[in-house]
Amino acid sequence: MLRSFVARGAIALPFLWTACVSSRQAHLDAHGVALGGAPVHAAASARQATEATAGLANGSTLVADHALESRLRRELQDKLANGGAAALEVIEPGAELESRLRFALSRIQLGRAAEAATALSDLTNEVPGCALAWYLLGQVRAGQGNASAAVTSLRRARELQRQHGQATHPLLGFSLGRALLQTDEMDEGVRLLREELVAGGQRVAAAELLAEFESATGDFESALAALDAVLDQVPDEPDLVIAKAGIFADQLRHDEAMALLDRQGHRVASATLAQTRAALHRQRGDLTAAVAMLTEAIDKHAADATMNAALSELQAMRTEIDNERARRARNNPRVREILGRLRYARQPVERVAAVRMLCQGGTNEAVQATVRWALLDAEDVVRIAAIQAGLPRCDNAIELVSCGLQDRAPLVRSASAAAALRQPARGVFPLLVTAIERETDPAAFRSLHRALCTVSGRDLDLPFDGERNESIRQRLAEAWRGEFSRAAKESSGS
Repeated sequence: MLRSFVARGAIALPFLWTACVSSRQAHLDAHGVALGGAPVHAAASARQATEATAGLANGSTLVADHALESRLRRELQDKLANGGAAALEVIEPGAELESRLRFALSRIQLGRAAEAATALSDLTNEVPGCALAWYLLGQVRAGQGNASAAVTSLRRARELQRQHGQATHPLLGFSLGRALLQTDEMDEGVRLLREELVAGGQRVAAAELLAEFESATGDFESALAALDAVLDQVPDEPDLVIAKAGIFADQLRHDEAMALLDRQGHRVASATLAQTRAALHRQRGDLTAAVAMLTEAIDKHAADATMNAALSELQAMRTEIDNERARRARNNPRVREILGRLRYARQPVERVAAVRMLCQGGTNEAVQATVRWALLDAEDVVRIAAIQAGLPRCDNAIELVSCGLQDRAPLVRSASAAAALRQPARGVFPLLVTAIERETDPAAFRSLHRALCTVSGRDLDLPFDGERNESIRQRLAEAWRGEFSRAAKESSGS
């Protein structure tokens, strides 16, 4: 879901940049080859490359900044409007930087990302100091779904911008933050997008993207905060109003979502508004009201030819809900909707069901979010479900077992001891020994003792009702510590 949103955003945003300057005469690669020209003498290569870099820094030659970028894009848009796609097809890359940039932008405008990527990659190799080329390459790579390459290119563009003392480009922070959300550096991406919310030029897009990302991880409070940062100033921004209504619904605040649409949804397209209201009824479980809402909207716009695409979506949604009503079951509820049930459903049994559903069929990211929130639940049964259902899918099962063995509730610690038996003995043996040494609850102590007997293959005697005797618990804990030391020595010797 997030990946598709980011990909759509990469296509919709204008490609603007500043801080790219280069000489019309001296465009050289590391080997002394001029763009579109013949090789120069190798001895002059380093000197000419240095001169080209100096030209980039002092702006004495062609400056490929925001103004140039805007001019090229306007020129291409005029060609497209007057001559169609054929007018852009005939554009060829020349020897000069401006010509090369024009060609790359024409391929982007035609939707031919592979050609644009090749042209821009060649340009960054031949003129490595051109920040604009790096920036556009980052945008294209992001649109192709290659987030890692996009981040590399965008960071290089930012570095060159700073080296050349250029003003901060209004889209750099947003573009880099958006790409980082798809990498292991998500925290840095979130930080950049939050900075964009304060005074950036893409505040609406940043708010929507942050809300989508935060809600996908179950952090609905942060998602709402991101939306409200913009809605406080632009209360009727259509996309953000729809996004906020959706998060309210995920939080099981359906009445508030409906009230929000009534109060701030006057700029939302009528078909979108109807679709959103139907989705709210559907999520609340009132499938009859959802179908009625869609039918009313379809009948209202049936004669409007401009609404054909929107009507098709409404009709498809109505058919799907009709099928759900016949089967009395939802078709593939969204991950964030189930995360909402986990966080906000009143009955523990509903939250347990959400945990199991997400851990069985969710992505790795969904499982991580599920375990995180379930372990914070006030009910023991929900935390037990997180451990039992999360272990088969958890990236670090030993850490999850350790967390369960340190839980405040004896029942959860007992369940964690039993769940530990599904993990490699070498990993859980020290965890169980440490846990039994601090355990004071009789039932949890017996569960830990049984688990240790199974893991170690040793059957230390626990007298009947001995778990209630402090001295017996202490003696057994010491015995298990000795068994672990012995096993560790044997393992080290072998």
